[in-house]
Amino acid sequence: MGDGPKPNPVRTHPLTARPGLSEAAVGVLSKHWINTAEEVLALAASAQGREGLKKILSIDDAQLRAMIELLKGEIGPSAAAASPPSTPGGELGLALTPEQRRKIGIQSKVE
Repeated sequence: MGDGPKPNPVRTHPLTARPGLSEAAVGVLSKHWINTAEEVLALAASAQGREGLKKILSIDDAQLRAMIELLKGEIGPSAAAASPPSTPGGELGLALTPEQRRKIGIQSKVE
């Protein structure tokens, strides 16, 4: 039963180990449950996510672009390209698929 191959765990890059990110920025992101470079890049893949990152970090477009490039360089281009974009959640952070929204009758502003 335990003799088969084990699944290859997804490698993540914790923000606490990223040179070039301030402790303050890492602390702010952590308060929002954003703890890895992959999570930042997934958020940055959408306009809404980029605006949210700029707001919580109190940074401008240029600073956000610099942070994104830094994180992409740290995790590598193939991992950065594989980061899926985030899906905005509801007021409580609940993210439902379009099918789940239709089943319970919720209209989505994102669809």
